[in-house]
Amino acid sequence: MNTIKNKSVVITGATNGIGKAITKELTKCGYYLIILARNEEKIKGLHKELLSINPQVELDSYQVDLSLVKETNEALIKIKEKYDKIDVLVHSAGLIPNKIEKTSEGVEQSFAVSYLTRFLITENLLPLVLKSGTKLIFSVASPGHNGTIHFEDVHFDHRKFMPVEVVKQFNKCNDVYTSYLSQKFSSEALNVYCYDPGLVDTSIHLGWPFPFSLLMRGIAKPFFMKTPAKAAEIPAKIITGGFKPDGIFVNSKGKLIKCPEITGNREYQERVIDLGNEIIEST
Repeated sequence: MNTIKNKSVVITGATNGIGKAITKELTKCGYYLIILARNEEKIKGLHKELLSINPQVELDSYQVDLSLVKETNEALIKIKEKYDKIDVLVHSAGLIPNKIEKTSEGVEQSFAVSYLTRFLITENLLPLVLKSGTKLIFSVASPGHNGTIHFEDVHFDHRKFMPVEVVKQFNKCNDVYTSYLSQKFSSEALNVYCYDPGLVDTSIHLGWPFPFSLLMRGIAKPFFMKTPAKAAEIPAKIITGGFKPDGIFVNSKGKLIKCPEITGNREYQERVIDLGNEIIEST
C-alpha cells in the first residue's frame, strides 16, 4: 500500500469495467484519485469499494455527463482551479451505440464520449500533466483498425448506421490524436499510450443490435472475453512504472500494434484536431 503515494491520477470510466479495474489497482498503490463520472450512486459505491482495498484512499469526484461538452468544461474549470499538477490522465469512458443518438448539443453520442470529451479533457489538463514528473496519458481504446473519419458527416446524418463503422471512426480519431501528442511533446518527455484490451466482459457491448449482440453473448463471451481485472493488468503496470512499452500503441499482452502511416501524418493530425475544436466550439 501507498508505494506511490501523492501521485495524482484523473480517471474517466472509473465506475465500470476496465476503468474500475484500473482504479482498484491504482488504489492499492496509494494514488490520489480524481474521478469524472456521471452516476452519483456509482461514485459512492466505488468509494466504498476502494476504502475496503485501501482505508487511506483519497478520492476527489466530479459528477459529469461526459457526452456533454458544457458539463465536461465545467468540471475541468474546477479541476484546474484546485490542482497545480496532475501526474497521470487515464481515459477509459467509452460507448458503443445500438443506434445513432445525438446529445442535447447535437453530437453523435458515442463520438462525444469515446473521443470528443477525451480530446477536450486532454487539451485542458495537458499543461498540468506536463508539470509533473510522470507526464503520462493513457487511453483505453482499440488502436490500429484503420477506420475512416468522415469529416463532413461525423454524426452519421447522411450515412447508414453500422456499429463497427461508428467505433472505427472514433478509434481512428484516438489513434491520430495519440500519435500527435507523442510527436509534438517528445522533447518534453510526455508518455502517451493507446491500449487495446481486446474483448472484455463489460457492459459496453450490451447495446449492440442483432447479429452483433448474438456474436458477443453466444460466442465471444464464453470463449474469448477476458475479465476487466485481467484487461487492467497491462495498464496498471504501465501507469505504475512496472512496464514501459517500446511504442505508443499496445495490446492486452503488452505487444506493440502497428497503425497506418496516415496516423502519423502531421497534416492529417491537424485536420483531426481542427475537427474536434470545431465541434466543441459549435456546442
